Amino acid sequence: MTTRDNQLPARQARIPLQSPSTEGFNRESSNESIVPIDFQTPESALEEQPHTASVVGNLNHGVEHVNYAQARQAYIRQKKSDRQISKSNQWISSVLHVLDVRTYYRVAKSFAKSEGFDIGITILDLVSDLLFCTLYLFDIQWALNNLDDPVLTTLPAPPELWIARRGETFMICFVFSVYNVFSWCFALIFADNKLSAVLGVRTWVTLLSSVPFIVSIYYATAKFLYIPFFLAAITAVDRLRKVLRLRGATSFLNFNSVVEKSILLGGTLIAIVYVAVCVFQYVEFRFGNQILSILNAFYFVVVTLSTVGYGDVTAKSKQGQVVVILLIITALAVLPPLISSLVDTIAQQQGGNGGTYVRGKAKYFVVLGNFDLPIRIEGVLTEILGESLERDKVVILGRTPSTPALKAVMNSYRYRGRVSYLVGSGMDASDLERAQIRHASAVYIIADRAAEDRRLEDEQNTLRAWAIHIYAPDTPLYVSNLLPDTQAYQEVTVDAAVCVDDLRHLVLSLTVMYEGAATLLINLIHTSTPQKFRKQWEAQYDDGQGNEIHVVPVNPVFAGVRFSDVSWYCYREFQITMIGVRVYARSTGLKTLVLNPGQTYRISEQDDVVFMTQSFVDLAAFNALTKEEFQKASFKSNTKYDRESGMLVGQNSMMNPPVKANHSFSLSRIHSKRGDRRAQSFRDSRSDSSIATGQAQYMLDKPEAPSEDFCVPVCLLSLANAPLKDLMVEHADGWEGHLLVCTGGYDVFKFVCGLRASHLEAHLKILFLCERAPSLDEFDVLSMFPELYFMVGDPRKKRALLKAGIRGCSKVVIMGMTSNLKDEFAGSGAIMVQHLIHQMIDRSAIIPNKCVILEVPKRSLIHFLHPSPTTTSISYRRRFRSAVTSAAKNFLTPSSNDSKGKVGGGGGTLLKPKQKPVMKQSNFLYTPIFASGRVVSSSMLDSILFQLYRNPTILEVFMMLCGVGGDKLDAGLSELYGVRNAWIGQVSLPKEFENRSYGDLYAEFASSRGIIPLGIYRPVHPRFGNSLPFVFTNPGAQVILHEGDLVFVLAP
Repeated sequence: MTTRDNQLPARQARIPLQSPSTEGFNRESSNESIVPIDFQTPESALEEQPHTASVVGNLNHGVEHVNYAQARQAYIRQKKSDRQISKSNQWISSVLHVLDVRTYYRVAKSFAKSEGFDIGITILDLVSDLLFCTLYLFDIQWALNNLDDPVLTTLPAPPELWIARRGETFMICFVFSVYNVFSWCFALIFADNKLSAVLGVRTWVTLLSSVPFIVSIYYATAKFLYIPFFLAAITAVDRLRKVLRLRGATSFLNFNSVVEKSILLGGTLIAIVYVAVCVFQYVEFRFGNQILSILNAFYFVVVTLSTVGYGDVTAKSKQGQVVVILLIITALAVLPPLISSLVDTIAQQQGGNGGTYVRGKAKYFVVLGNFDLPIRIEGVLTEILGESLERDKVVILGRTPSTPALKAVMNSYRYRGRVSYLVGSGMDASDLERAQIRHASAVYIIADRAAEDRRLEDEQNTLRAWAIHIYAPDTPLYVSNLLPDTQAYQEVTVDAAVCVDDLRHLVLSLTVMYEGAATLLINLIHTSTPQKFRKQWEAQYDDGQGNEIHVVPVNPVFAGVRFSDVSWYCYREFQITMIGVRVYARSTGLKTLVLNPGQTYRISEQDDVVFMTQSFVDLAAFNALTKEEFQKASFKSNTKYDRESGMLVGQNSMMNPPVKANHSFSLSRIHSKRGDRRAQSFRDSRSDSSIATGQAQYMLDKPEAPSEDFCVPVCLLSLANAPLKDLMVEHADGWEGHLLVCTGGYDVFKFVCGLRASHLEAHLKILFLCERAPSLDEFDVLSMFPELYFMVGDPRKKRALLKAGIRGCSKVVIMGMTSNLKDEFAGSGAIMVQHLIHQMIDRSAIIPNKCVILEVPKRSLIHFLHPSPTTTSISYRRRFRSAVTSAAKNFLTPSSNDSKGKVGGGGGTLLKPKQKPVMKQSNFLYTPIFASGRVVSSSMLDSILFQLYRNPTILEVFMMLCGVGGDKLDAGLSELYGVRNAWIGQVSLPKEFENRSYGDLYAEFASSRGIIPLGIYRPVHPRFGNSLPFVFTNPGAQVILHEGDLVFVLAP
């Protein structure tokens, strides 16, 4: 579940009530980032209405915190209000909203289910029960000491119902009883299973121990009524067990499983002894004419349980004998399992295998893998547990014993009590039994990326998957592989298999063609909590970062409506972007995923639709939309649904003024059908950076993978393969517009497939710079692709980069430069190459603003990339030393070109204050270099594996967005329903949309041209305060567009 469902905006932003428009919008005020007010407001009132600072903020000063989620939610609420009621009846809606009990119930239930309240109320209940039980001991002892109280002789028969009691004791018991009844009612109201709560032990204990005090307060003699409120000890044991389960959410309950089970055993034993003492003492007093003190009764119970039986204290009544029998039976039934569990846990921990996982009511996930490094287990726990408020748990079945470093991660505040580490192979049924795999919500098998033999690692994981399938065939099973062909052996036994390295190469190639595409895609598989930022770019990026992919059944209201119109309508009303549909084929009964099926396709009631959205609440609003609300919203926007044409007629009238069609940015594609091997002869004149093909012969087909692979796109291939010696380059200093790839090896098949995909607009000339030439086998895999060249040289050296034509290349990609992932400094070579290139930029050796895209093995290394706080912040001491050295040089070699901004020129650099700390361990998702889409790591894509349990279609959608799988569309289905595939592209913002709202752009693109916008790529600009471009996914309808913005689109 997305973490943005629980956001509560602090205040409402002033935003347009209708679709965003530019009427009355002053172009000179384009420094604003969202439409701040309702443009239907008279001009005289505009000056009196200040902008909402918490939403818009001051772009020049950056004083206020900015949170775009507030403006988005205010817009959605306004749209919902417009659909439901007319403006004249708004006061009725307000009254109904205040009187709506369901609203208060949802808020109260959310509060009751919150972690903080659960901790507080559980501890308070336990303390209340303990005090209640202690009070009983004082009450019964005082009653036995005052048997001659004259009031007892005036009470009606039978005498067993009455005891002597002080009025103060009764009032204290009354207060405790009121609290217990209130706590029971509160738990019953918000219980998930109310029948189980009503018939539970707590209900009967409350009826016997607390309700009588409340009822009897209305009677004069009620304070002398005997009430067995010692029974609260029974519920105290259950509350103790619940408190022990909270050790993962509190900092003061820091102990292991042995201590937990010891406390539970001790608490259960004390409760049994306490209840037996109270019952035996009172029964012997009433029916055995034997007055026993609390000490004597305790002595008898302990002697009886220990089977010693001295005989000095015995039961003198039949009722007392029954109590002793029940005591022994209860002790024999309850205590041995607890003792056995404790002994087993101690023995198993001493043996080093972690013991056996004890199931509770919470869901748990089992993860198998090699977790010898803390960063690995931390990554898994972050992906599964994350920031979820649910009390899900994780069982790790590792290959090696836990180390102190691993225990430190698992015992941290976020994961304490939610993680159990076991040691096992995964092939042994006893290990699977210890991990309770049959009852797990899902099982994940994680491949070891640092394995020396990648194929052996995949083979062993395949055997583990087979063993788990045999042992627990009904448990969902997900596997990550290192090689793509391993999936062929797992099709029957696993629910889904993911080769993350393949996904990384596809994402990397896509971001080469369209800047920022990596961030756009990776953010869609990560969840986040809305935050407040001082800089505009951070606030906009954070708002877009909260979007996720969801697939839901279509609302029948939209049956028969064009897909493009439904997409625009959903965006306008709910701020969700419909990007695709699972088309239902009546002939086969199957559904085929298609991204943006086009303007001619009409939605069917059996279809499923694919959304980019921030919250499940928005999807619930989509599903709850009625025909009346649909027509009412269309009427308010001067549109009307025409059933015959399937269109929302008059949509262009929503934009004011209407935009004249401009097809200069239409995306032309190279279309092909699956299996089409026809040779094509063409001259590519699309751009200077594309392949200069002349009259060369090419074909469109799937390339032959080095191993069996199901995820290969249709590519542009050569008919005649040149020999390796003809493709080796000595120098490329005069090349222009090519792609320079600095690599440590030639495992780049999927990367090249992505760059030679048939649907791309241009195919760049590629030059690989590596310390060695490709082997014959490596070259044989890559020789089928056109315009690939190779150069031998060390990318870490400036001279090699210059020879490779870094001055004239369009982009630089650094990848595959990690040899040993187990090394603490893995990835250092790629980082140094990136810094070398930026040093060359700073020293004017190459042109500025060179796009450098980097692949790193660990996402934690992002903090060392340029620019980052690590590489750009300078301490005061180093600044002073550098300034003195520079001033001395200027004094010795004076220059007439000195300016005030330079040291020695009077600029005052020596007086600059010390900057903030050098290293900031922030989330990698919010670093400028990642927001710009210029870094990719395999660990960033691990989320897709762990999301498959809750979102089974996310892998298919993600692969389609990467350009793989589009050829699976059946030709007959395409002709019958008018469906065709669309691909991610990037277009420049049309001139007529500058200083207009994103909602206007969406309306024109979707309704008039059948293109679905996904987001924008914003350039470096002072208004945003960004040092690098950044991605703004699915902006709000009121966001203002600016010159230089690039638009991500889904287009054919």
